[in-house]
Amino acid sequence: MKHTCFTATQRRMKTPHLHLSPQGRGRVRGDFQVKRIIAIALVILFVPVSTCYGGIEIDKVAAIVNNEAITMSEIDKIASVESQEALKGLSGDKKTRSEDKLKREILRELIERRLQLQRARRLGIVVSKEELKEAIEDIKRKNALNDIAFEKALARENMTLKEYEEQLRNQLIIARLINLEVKSKVVIADRDIESYYERNKKDYLLAEYVRVSHIFLRLPEKAGEKEKTETEETLNSILKRLKNGEDFGKIARTYSHGPTAGTGGSLGSIKKGEMAPELENLAFLLKSGEISDPVRVPGGIHILKIDEKAEGRYKPLEEVMEEIKKILTEKESEDRYREWLSSLRENSFIEIRM
Repeated sequence: MKHTCFTATQRRMKTPHLHLSPQGRGRVRGDFQVKRIIAIALVILFVPVSTCYGGIEIDKVAAIVNNEAITMSEIDKIASVESQEALKGLSGDKKTRSEDKLKREILRELIERRLQLQRARRLGIVVSKEELKEAIEDIKRKNALNDIAFEKALARENMTLKEYEEQLRNQLIIARLINLEVKSKVVIADRDIESYYERNKKDYLLAEYVRVSHIFLRLPEKAGEKEKTETEETLNSILKRLKNGEDFGKIARTYSHGPTAGTGGSLGSIKKGEMAPELENLAFLLKSGEISDPVRVPGGIHILKIDEKAEGRYKPLEEVMEEIKKILTEKESEDRYREWLSSLRENSFIEIRM
């Protein structure tokens, strides 16, 4: 068989400071961002790095996708990065099998990417210089990078700006292609939203809660008689003032020993299971606006006030329609994307050589 020398460079960049939103390596989700984010994982296509001498094949071809090649060097460069983690602790046959599996997974994803870029070219999808520049500026903005910091981030990965731009351009083209051929065709009907709501109604249950304030008087178990007497006198004074209608928050600021004294004793919203049982049972028995009798617990005395009480209820459908629509759109988009990608493969010539 006559061999042809195909060369291409695959670069994978792992910089925690640069995050791109268009699709990289991984499955599509609602907005076609990557599910498994590895910072930047993109492809540089058709950058010659070697030549053929005397008919000798320098770079082994791993697969042919229509009339284009994917080389082993592309796969090896990605695998050299990912294998550090994926093959950690493995040795012998187990390591060899895992490495082979990893390379085949990488090849599958490179084939899918190549198919998508070929499809984009047939449809005339392009990204202009202005759009590319705007995307890079947006990345800098979101990551708080000036030009110098951005260049240093690229340098740390031994990547030139030109290489990065080519990777990003491919990523943006694929995102635009998927939006055109998949996402734009997803339509979620109201009846589907209603059906999902009924099937998953438990997910939209708002638990019963109370908004509570308290006054806490510290009284250690080993307190002396004098301290006990003084605490009882303070308690009686508080109860008298509350009975006369004085403001609970004001009294809490003056007398409460708890850390919430500065906020008028507010404990915020409490759901069942979030308070000590002896206080929780009382709090959920009281009505909104009611003040409890003193509750003696180890370490002190509590007086509770129920600022607000809400019974458990389901969020109305109208309140969660957009949330459900987003969930269904994401699911439908993923299903359609898999079908679309499968069709792309079936209607292409793919020859695996590794």
